[in-house]
Amino acid sequence: MKIAPLPVHLLPKSMASASLLAHITTAKYVDGLPLTRQSRQFERLNVNLGPGTMALWMNTIGDEKLPPLMALMHESLLAEPVVHCDETPVQVLKSEKAVTSDHYMIVRAAGPPGRRIVLYHYAPKRNVDTLKQILTGPDGAYAGALVCDGLELYDYVAEDPNFAQMVLCGCLTHCRRYYDKAAKVTESPSGQQLARVAIKELLGKVFLVERQIEEQRDARERRGECWDLSETLRIRQERSAPIMVAFKAWVDELVPSVPPKSALGKALSYTLSQWDKITRFLKHPEAPAHNNRVEMTSGRLPSVGGRGFSSIPSSVPGRVPISTRWPSRAVPTGSTHWRTSLTSTSICRSPRRSLILKRYCPRT
Repeated sequence: MKIAPLPVHLLPKSMASASLLAHITTAKYVDGLPLTRQSRQFERLNVNLGPGTMALWMNTIGDEKLPPLMALMHESLLAEPVVHCDETPVQVLKSEKAVTSDHYMIVRAAGPPGRRIVLYHYAPKRNVDTLKQILTGPDGAYAGALVCDGLELYDYVAEDPNFAQMVLCGCLTHCRRYYDKAAKVTESPSGQQLARVAIKELLGKVFLVERQIEEQRDARERRGECWDLSETLRIRQERSAPIMVAFKAWVDELVPSVPPKSALGKALSYTLSQWDKITRFLKHPEAPAHNNRVEMTSGRLPSVGGRGFSSIPSSVPGRVPISTRWPSRAVPTGSTHWRTSLTSTSICRSPRRSLILKRYCPRT
């Protein structure tokens, strides 16, 4: 008589199934529901599952199961032709810095529908070395289109010879935000009107073209047909390019007559300083005209996580570089072992079928 081998189990010798672990992880790290509240929910269902047990499961997953998956997702993300990147400040209490100082969660996103990857990287400081680290994989520096805001640090990264093949693409949403602020805070009616012209008559028309391209692509894919990027390039050149030319002429005409420190003046200055990057979508059809894909994600993070982020330790020794290629069936041991916990790491499926991984900070 032969005994069949046991099926692969995420946590051997425990009663936790993969679906149960996914439910607990999603509730805690996506919906912000503490383990104590989840324990009360299970109690109402006549399931005796204490928060200590669930915490042990989360720590074990973070210690042993997620690091190889994180490395694979990082590698897959850098293989995509377009990567979105953004940062959002978070407050951290356990830090060498002042309590009021900003720490950062850097968000990266890439991949087509059905294979979307979102990675969160916690950083005590926002600097060039951190950006280079998260944009470098086992095969070297990222060599595609990076969509980001006007943060000057990205320019320093692009100047590195190792990133010579990376193309920085700007975000028209950031540009429009400056004019939206000018329309609200500018005291003079003429300044408000000029800001509204940029929002509605110029940038608004470019965003309309982008929405129409998206609708046409979705309609064609629903019919089982393929959408070629040459179609995107043709539409943008025919419709968006003339609008951007008119936008540039409008900005150049206004700059001499608008105080540079006014809200409208800052909007015009931002437009000119970022012009090369915010117009690259006209020549790179694979890149979108905006960074909305991570803008909404990074803005949602602190509001859902709440005070949970304030307990993140800001510095952890012995961290393995993210570019390390992990064995598929092994986890490294020793002084360089990732001691992550699911107070710092989580993975789930979002309603939009995006594969989301959040890495906040390893556990000491």
